[in-house]
Amino acid sequence: MDFLEKLEALKQKGVYSVTVNYGERTGCDDHDVPVMERSIFVIGEPVGYLGSLRVIYKGTVKSFLELDLSAPLTQISNPPLREEYEEPGFYYWGTEESIAQVEKQDKVFMM
Repeated sequence: MDFLEKLEALKQKGVYSVTVNYGERTGCDDHDVPVMERSIFVIGEPVGYLGSLRVIYKGTVKSFLELDLSAPLTQISNPPLREEYEEPGFYYWGTEESIAQVEKQDKVFMM
């Protein structure tokens, strides 16, 4: 699966308004970093939560392509603290009401 197909798979799982940050932080020279090892953030809003819930994937391009979209996500605080998502992974956060809805459904994505 290529990168755009993976983004589409994420959207088909019920995430819209997907934003991708590709590469190192502003001011960092990452031209010598291989493409598959470059940092990536993929941020989205699951359908049905009207902006009250967000998901974020942090890792590398390679790890995003290998990501199992059916694997459970890790809840972080709202608003998220940077140290909560320092490690590569797939996370979600939101309002108390949206988190309660997620826990009731035992899933983040609408199927």
